[in-house]
Order: sequence, then C-alpha cells, then structure tokens
Amino acid sequence: MLVSGMATPDLDEETVSSTMELTTTSGILAQVLPRPDGDVLRVRDGKGRLVLDVREDGTVVLHVAEGDLELRARKGRVRIEGSEGVHIAGPQVTVETPHLRQIIGVLETHARRIVEKAKDSYRDVEGVSHLSAKQVQIKAKKTFRAIAERLRMRAKKEAKIQAEKIYLG
Repeated sequence: MLVSGMATPDLDEETVSSTMELTTTSGILAQVLPRPDGDVLRVRDGKGRLVLDVREDGTVVLHVAEGDLELRARKGRVRIEGSEGVHIAGPQVTVETPHLRQIIGVLETHARRIVEKAKDSYRDVEGVSHLSAKQVQIKAKKTFRAIAERLRMRAKKEAKIQAEKIYLG
C-alpha cells in the first residue's frame, strides 16, 4: 500500500531529474536518486537496510544485509549468464549434485593444493598429456602398468629398480 509519494526538486542544477520516493505502510522505501552518471532506483527494507539498486547502465545489485540469499525454481531451472563473464566469490563455494557436467573451451585451475578423491578415475586425452613437476610419486597398492608402443625412461644420474625378480625381454 502506498503511503506517500513525492517528487523533490534536486538542488543541483546540473542534474535533470528530481528525487522521487515511495514508502509503504511497513516502511519499505523506494527512491529514484539522481546521479551525474545516471539515476539509481534504490529500495530499502522497513529497517532502512539497502535491498536493491537498479542503475541506468543496466546494473542490478541485490543486497542482503543479514541472513541467506536463495534462488529457487521449484519446477524449472536457474540460469546465470553474463555476456562478459560470471564471477563467483566467497570464502567457500560448494556444488552438490549427483551429476556435474562441464562443457569448457579452456579450463585453467590456479590452486595452492588440489586434492581429488574418487572410487574410479578415467581420463582420455586425444593429443598430448604433459606433466611437469619438481618430483612425481606414483603409488599403486597392487599393480602398476605402463603400456605403450614405445617406452623411454632416462635418468641423468642413476636409475634404480628393486624387485625380487626382474624380467627383461
């Protein structure tokens, strides 16, 4: 329910528009704020906390002062799309789903540590698979197999093979 609506002429002569305000009986306030770079529609909740900014350049900012923000589509999908990109930031990001599919042109991961745990892991690479590291350790509880048309191993200083039996040929 609209309690008051007023247009207040802006004292700054450079600004063409005036400040407009709408207030509900519960204290929700909507204002059009003139700015040199474009007007802003600002919505505040009944406690005066900022909830929403809509800028003339098309930017929409949703503010949550306290509590959680949930986006739900009970009978549909939620899609987040940005023609110039999508940025997700937070102290922790969790994705929970029974199936995750990624369709990516280039995947870059920059991490201090990567830990992967899986029951089974499969990787198919059509071209080259390259690993560069200071040290590499591969540990197999039972069997380690390397199958190739050609196998080359080279050590600059020494090579060591320890086993009860060694079969060559």
